[in-house]
Amino acid sequence: MPYLRTCATLRAFKYAEVFMETQIVYAFMTGQQANRFLNALKVWNVADVQVKLFRGADKVKVSYYFSEDGFDATSSQLDELAEVYGGKELL
Repeated sequence: MPYLRTCATLRAFKYAEVFMETQIVYAFMTGQQANRFLNALKVWNVADVQVKLFRGADKVKVSYYFSEDGFDATSSQLDELAEVYGGKELL
């Protein structure tokens, strides 16, 4: 579901930007690796992401919004960071 962020009011619709929410779940071999990844994302300054453990201690769910205006590299950067901690994206 798109998230609508307006510059002033809803009457100024032509100036509104549409953002899509993306949710990615990463699985890790151990809960310790998952928590290290989660803590790294809490201080991550590349993008504004929300993180939490997902269905146990060895999975992390990452949520963020991105603009549909152009290419967004957040997903690939998250994948690379997850690999550092031994994680893989669940499909």
